[in-house]
Amino acid sequence: MDDLRECQPTFMAAVPKVLSRIRERALTAVSGSRLKSAILDTALSRKSRRLSQLRVDKDTLWDRLVFRRVQEGLGGRVRFVAVGGAPISADTLNFVKAALGCPVVQGFGQTETCGLGLCQRPGDPASNHTGRPMLGIEVRLADAPDADCPNAEADGRGELCIRGPTCFAGYFKQPERSAETLDSDGWVHTGDIAQLLPAAPTASLTGSSTCSSWPRASTSRRRRSSWCTA
Repeated sequence: MDDLRECQPTFMAAVPKVLSRIRERALTAVSGSRLKSAILDTALSRKSRRLSQLRVDKDTLWDRLVFRRVQEGLGGRVRFVAVGGAPISADTLNFVKAALGCPVVQGFGQTETCGLGLCQRPGDPASNHTGRPMLGIEVRLADAPDADCPNAEADGRGELCIRGPTCFAGYFKQPERSAETLDSDGWVHTGDIAQLLPAAPTASLTGSSTCSSWPRASTSRRRRSSWCTA
């Protein structure tokens, strides 16, 4: 954290543990005072209400009274935060959005997809999903019986698969391992379980599975649900 204060970044790419530590420090700082705890709770409530109205700012009364120390602890210049690499709790995500007063987005990607496959759009107030497919990326859910997802199409929950121009062509000189991850139709099987949210073409990552036995039937016979960016 001291390095962040010294470097004064304007953009942060962080894993959830870093953001969780920011929240824990703030909660610890007020834990000895009921009054300070109540003020922090009120500040979070008021800033969260503004976020739900798509008002992302850091010049409110609550920023000056409460959140300025959090912002200065990261150098005072952060304008955008991207988080990924592991699940993040809604409490942590909402706290960071309110405290930093800047867009904080979740994303999902792997080495095999050469970076992001899905990402929230800046200004999205939701904390329960990892966003929409990136431009040119197709995403679908495949059956994963070994992860208690036998019918992805009906349940809207299954193994997350990604296809697009950024996906890899296979592991170097490892055809058997490549065949376990990349099927004949170009879908990268991530091994992660996702849920398709009905309100919009967004995905919520619900955990990592051992999806090593995805169906080997042809794509036309494999149960699936898919969506892509326009």
